Amino acid sequence: MSLCTICFDNFCVNCTQLVAAGAMAIDQCSTNHVPHFVYVPPRPKPVARGIMVVDGEEMDFETWKNRSGRSGKCDRVQEVQKYRR
Repeated sequence: MSLCTICFDNFCVNCTQLVAAGAMAIDQCSTNHVPHFVYVPPRPKPVARGIMVVDGEEMDFETWKNRSGRSGKCDRVQEVQKYRR
């Protein structure tokens, strides 16, 4: 599957080729968007609700957040607050 990063339409392999050729039967997406398409690989197996796969490992959001060092707040917000004091 391919995803257009401009209009967020997604297309199977056959439809991706039709959009690229300008031969799509319905007016969807644009041939100009094709260079911005990203390939979305199929899931290797079903993933439970509330779980995400990161580098092949299943984890919940809190685990990902803790491992990535994210505090849950936007870094820019913390930076602005630092200068307001």
